[in-house]
Amino acid sequence: GCGLIWLPPVLPFTGDAVRQALSLAEPIFGQHGFDFFATLSTVTERALSAVMTIAYDKSSQAETDAARACYRDLLQAMVRGGYPPYRLNPAAMAANMLAEDPYWQTVDDLKRVLDPHRIVAPGRYSRFEGPGTQLSPTD
Repeated sequence: GCGLIWLPPVLPFTGDAVRQALSLAEPIFGQHGFDFFATLSTVTERALSAVMTIAYDKSSQAETDAARACYRDLLQAMVRGGYPPYRLNPAAMAANMLAEDPYWQTVDDLKRVLDPHRIVAPGRYSRFEGPGTQLSPTD
């Protein structure tokens, strides 16, 4: 019954960046009632990923809601702090794919051409869901 939500922000491979990112994250876990878990992993000689884990009781709707709120607040803090995630969960991905963003417009165009039948990761990594169709961030 354990639920896990991960947020893996990427940060420079420096002590200052690690201290800053962790000091941004730890209070957010506490505000939502969760223990702070983070694993630092080397990505390259210049970058680390600080995989932050929100562990919660999936059988509790209150904890599930708190975990989602914690993830949302953590994601916002990391992005504002200059530490974007290298991967998003599907719900966060959809909420961050803005139709007016040139990046997502390009991804949509590529998806239409390279995967017109939505075989590769259907419903993910693009707002494109079919010929001429775009989803809203809440779909």
